[in-house]
Amino acid sequence: SINQRPNILDFDITKLTTVAEGKPDTLQYKLHFVYEGSPISPWHNIPFLAGEKSREKLLHFICEIPKGTTAKFEINKEQDNNPIIQD
Repeated sequence: SINQRPNILDFDITKLTTVAEGKPDTLQYKLHFVYEGSPISPWHNIPFLAGEKSREKLLHFICEIPKGTTAKFEINKEQDNNPIIQD
């Protein structure tokens, strides 16, 4: 289940951590997101807008294919709290 969402205006990226499960580069690998000690969904609970700098909007996003890699990741839409999984 999805926990109560952090207030978008009060969201503090420094309070966000991740917990890895399974061996990297395998289909069992999952990356879970934790905010202030509680599991959250990166899809539902991390606000899209991250603020502004020099009058330009900053955004939070998840890169599915990190630079310098060929392994693809995706957000698992079926599992509670939507961990990132190896695709």
